[in-house]
Order: sequence, then structure tokens, then C-alpha cells
Amino acid sequence: MTRWISLAILIIAVILGTILMYVFKSHQEPSLNSTSNVEPILPATIEKWHEFTAPEGQFKVLMPSLPHHAKESNQEFKSNEMRLHELYVANKDDGTLFTVYLITFPERKKAELNSGFLLKFIKEMLSSNQDNKIQNIEPVTFNKSNAVDFSVENNQAMVDGKAFIKDNTVYVLSTTAKIDNRNKKEFEFFINSFELGSATKSNGQQPVKLSK
Repeated sequence: MTRWISLAILIIAVILGTILMYVFKSHQEPSLNSTSNVEPILPATIEKWHEFTAPEGQFKVLMPSLPHHAKESNQEFKSNEMRLHELYVANKDDGTLFTVYLITFPERKKAELNSGFLLKFIKEMLSSNQDNKIQNIEPVTFNKSNAVDFSVENNQAMVDGKAFIKDNTVYVLSTTAKIDNRNKKEFEFFINSFELGSATKSNGQQPVKLSK
């Protein structure tokens, strides 16, 4: 098993560990989607979300809190290829996590990082954890670029994600939530707030007033 797969498993384990702390809380806690017949809506707290800009200006996105940040570089075991991993994770009070995960391939040519590579990469990453039950994985278009949508169930948690490539970096945006708290509208809001290549650098969070 390659080291990047091991790192992906570690990331997923950390995310799910946080989620499971909330899974076993009192079942009397209110949830956004506790009844399957209820159409998910954006929570009122969405107006308190903050605009976060990555320190090096690679992207900006709306998040419910200031994200935790981790960064690591390694050489892939089989190919001896250098890869850079960068992770941003923000959480809500109900335990839902919002993640931006960057995997950069500095030694790859852009032509190699095509739609076929992206789909294979995401499938391998998700399949590396035998507890994952992949519900959906399909090629889509995001901001006029090739992308992959996926949904995974794992230990009473749901992961919804979207992955795409910019230059030599794979971006994976995802939410991880207790099944009862899964909210596709909130996931779409998070995804649609994402913007690449912001020239304005920021070292923190800025309140954003959202139009109703």
C-alpha cells in the first residue's frame, strides 16, 4: 500500500473519529434531517459562516469556523514520486466537518493529470478503506472543468465530496456528517462558495454578510 493511501486512511479515520463522538450523543438532540421526508434547508447559522483564504492564496471558501491546517510532503513508495499533501478541516457544533484536501504532484506533467487519472485516483482513495460503502462516484463538470462527485457511507457517517484538478494539484472538497445531520443543500453551499486562485492573502477568517 502506497504512503499516500495510508495518509488518506489516516485523514478519514481522524474525521470519522470526530464524527462518531457525536453519533452516540443523546438521540433526543434535534437534527436537520431527522425525518427522511423533510426537505433539507440551509440552517440559519449559515449567515455566520466566514470567508477563509488559504495562506498562499490558492483558494478561498466559506466555512463555519476557522479550519485546522496540516501539511506534509512525501515520496510515493512504488514510483518514488514526490507528493505534497495539505488539509484544511473546519467543524460545526453538530460535528459536521468541512474539508479542503490538496494533493500536489510537482513532478507530473499537466497532460498526465487528466479526467481519467482523477477518476482512478478518487476510486483508489475511497476503496483503500474496506469499511467504506461507496454509494456514488461519477464524472461531472465543475466550473467548466472535469470533476468527480462521490458519496460514501462509513460507520454511521456520510461523506459527500467533489474532486477536480487545477494545474498539478488535485482538490478534494467534502463534508462528513452523522447520517441524520447530512444536508445536501449545505454541502452545495460550501462547494459553490469555493473559488480558486484568490490574489488576496489572508491569515484568518472574515465575517461575510450573505444576501437572502
